[in-house]
Amino acid sequence: MKKNNEKLIIEIAQKIFKYKNININSSVNTISSWDSINHLNLIATIEKKFKIKNNFDQSLTIYKLKDIIKIIK
Repeated sequence: MKKNNEKLIIEIAQKIFKYKNININSSVNTISSWDSINHLNLIATIEKKFKIKNNFDQSLTIYKLKDIIKIIK
């Protein structure tokens, strides 16, 4: 299940950031289009796809795609 979640997160990120060279370790420092608006788009899409509700504090702890795995558990 974890690998499927990782793959889905990567696919979502590729669409939002319009960047194909993304992996689970990609971060705000490695994706130039990861700005505040796309950060919010990423969180909103993840919440909708995984049917979760993220609180504001959790949103601030996401600096790389791997951080999302902890939230969707």
